[in-house]
Amino acid sequence: MALYDKVRSVDTPSSVIDSAANRRAWGRLATALGFCLVVWTLSCRPTWSPDGKRLTFVARQGERAAMVEYEVEGGTTRFLHELPPDGAAVSAWDEKARRWVVLEAHPSEDTWMAVTTFDASGKVDKRHDVKVGVRNIGTLVGEPVVLDGHLYMMGERAMRVDLESGEDTGAVADVGVTAMFRLGGGVGYVHADPRARSKWEIGRLHPETLAGELLFLQPADCEWHIMPQPAFSPRRDRCAVAAFDGDGQTAPGERNHAILVLADGKVESVLDLGTGLVAGPLCWSPDNTTIYATIVRFGEQHDTYAMIETDFSGAVRREIELLQLPVDEKLQKQGGAQLTSMMALFLQPAVSPDGRWVAFTTAVLPKLPQERHGLLLIDTRDKQRQVKRVPFPEWQ
Repeated sequence: MALYDKVRSVDTPSSVIDSAANRRAWGRLATALGFCLVVWTLSCRPTWSPDGKRLTFVARQGERAAMVEYEVEGGTTRFLHELPPDGAAVSAWDEKARRWVVLEAHPSEDTWMAVTTFDASGKVDKRHDVKVGVRNIGTLVGEPVVLDGHLYMMGERAMRVDLESGEDTGAVADVGVTAMFRLGGGVGYVHADPRARSKWEIGRLHPETLAGELLFLQPADCEWHIMPQPAFSPRRDRCAVAAFDGDGQTAPGERNHAILVLADGKVESVLDLGTGLVAGPLCWSPDNTTIYATIVRFGEQHDTYAMIETDFSGAVRREIELLQLPVDEKLQKQGGAQLTSMMALFLQPAVSPDGRWVAFTTAVLPKLPQERHGLLLIDTRDKQRQVKRVPFPEWQ
């Protein structure tokens, strides 16, 4: 049975909802995400085509960035679109028109987004400038949602943009929305507002009216704070999300981190990851059995980026190191604990439709030498889970 077929509402005491500590925690989260956007650190999840033969990702060449396409079988890359040096971008596949959709921060207007579509040959099909009303960050955290020729994105409210005309055709959503995500053949949402009746909830939106349907409400006895990027299993019978405990005064490295697995209106399991790290976005394997997540373990001299591979019970788990970076004291002083708490966003996993490959791009990692940058690929058929690096291409 799908998770959204069994919904249980749990009342949450107002004393918990309105706690000053919780408001500070979410305030720090918003500030951290805002800082990350300035250094274009949110454009970091590759996007696979439905046939698994190609993927798009952000590449870096010195201070320049571009959206490029990688062809898996031939191992070749193709330049698609240069991005503003201080911008951010994410991509999605439009199945209806069989084209790539690139959403990027507007180069001159920080309350607008630029939406560009590319045909199968890589040529620009259409470009629209879309006013979002605020300097939105949620839209650029993960893969944008494209359904039936429409782009769903966050602005002052949930938006539904026609990719042919660039017109926002969505009605005002009747629920508060922090972020949206792909949910099977529909649109999911996360709402995390300490001033509301619950600290967080997960639901889905009607694709035309944007009316909300609650799928999961945080139980009253659950003190975990979630990252706004849940991932539903392919069968949609479970939902996994990275989470942490502690209040707004707890340093990120001192918080306990975990992966929550939700099913049948409750927290089915808590996959404890421990302290001294932060956990970030995750995704499921197509066979509904495996969760892939990014973590960053903190060290005195180096921070280690790794991929956690686990089943939804946590009984079978392994950790694959992706890379290490020297601790950047200057960057830490600039971003402080706020930046530290978002470090796992820098490498976001994307699994291929056949489940063979898990991909990451290093384009947004600060201070990584050019010779270490690239598209990182892990072949899940390889028992050793060796990490293959595809160097970023050069472009004029």
